[in-house]
Amino acid sequence: MTRRLLNSYSGTSGKMLMLVLLHGLGYSFVLPIMSYFIVDGLGQAPIWVGVYTVSVGISSVLMSHFIGSAVDNGADNRRLLFAAVAGFGIASFVYGFTQNYFGILLLGISVMAFGNAAIPLLLSFGRTFSVKNNLHIGRFNAALRAQISIAWILGAPLAFWITDTWGFRATFLISALICALWLVFAQRMLPKTAVSPNKPLQTAERTRLSAPVILVSAGLFFANMANSIYISAMPLYVILEHKQAAGLPGWLMALAAAIEIPVMLLASRWTHRISPLRLLTFGLLSGCFFYTGMFFATTAWQFLALQLANGFFFGTFAGLGITLIQDLLPDRVGFSSALYTNTMRSGAMMGAGTMGVIATLFSYHAVLLAAGACLIVSVLCLRRAFPQA
Repeated sequence: MTRRLLNSYSGTSGKMLMLVLLHGLGYSFVLPIMSYFIVDGLGQAPIWVGVYTVSVGISSVLMSHFIGSAVDNGADNRRLLFAAVAGFGIASFVYGFTQNYFGILLLGISVMAFGNAAIPLLLSFGRTFSVKNNLHIGRFNAALRAQISIAWILGAPLAFWITDTWGFRATFLISALICALWLVFAQRMLPKTAVSPNKPLQTAERTRLSAPVILVSAGLFFANMANSIYISAMPLYVILEHKQAAGLPGWLMALAAAIEIPVMLLASRWTHRISPLRLLTFGLLSGCFFYTGMFFATTAWQFLALQLANGFFFGTFAGLGITLIQDLLPDRVGFSSALYTNTMRSGAMMGAGTMGVIATLFSYHAVLLAAGACLIVSVLCLRRAFPQA
């Protein structure tokens, strides 16, 4: 197993996976600590965390949309990718020396939002690379997505440990350093598979957003909304309502991530025997089972055991979602990758806000019911998109 893991980072495709892992590591040093930084580091009320998250999220969606369309119209996605990673690194560096909330907010809406476009650019770059090199698109997409999960398993705990040991500035500066290293390594390791800036894709203009594209996007939106509702509520649900140890939520997240990575990688292989839509439906139903189980669970071992269902749900959903959208828009790789990323971001923003409202009005138990309801809507959207499947 160790030799197979090391071999996966050999060759040109392996170098791409390594770059995605390094980039995800840079992200994982910043995003998990932002709410902690705003409240504890800047001394702001929790409501300003929401203002920052929504503002930067909306700006990131708009940036990714326009950049994705530019790639489809012939812009050099390699240069844009370098610029986006540099933007994220610059924003991280400045965050480390800024103690003014509105300065952080302005930087987040502008520079950080542009830096967030690196994820859809990497996905579109990976699609172009896999097509040109006759790689299995589903497997390569799953491998790319798995690198981000691996990065978060490593980076998020390190980010909190470094913050507690040396402060927020050290964490932001390490993220900026990782981005700088990415730019150095990518000069040699990133293949030149960009669409020629002088040859815009003619077919992209003729491809419309069909009903299946809209319905699949809606299905992914509600699926990630459910996941965001759970992730936002879970630490409070486990610690406050069930009086569990403060460290248990971290173990639940790590275990779920450890399960979802092999599921992502295997899901593309399973599609040879099971259609992607059916496999994704099984994953969503597994999520419904998971949220129902969490609703009735009361002990730590029950919470841990249920992560098997959670890992299968998120692994299939995250591993197959990007491929479904890209297959529906084969001539608009940049746009489809941005559409997928923006759909996920929008679902996450809506989920976090929904959790707060439901938890305030009712309870954290009710939040789990809302997450399950979102998955049912997601299944209905996907079945409607492909009624013949």
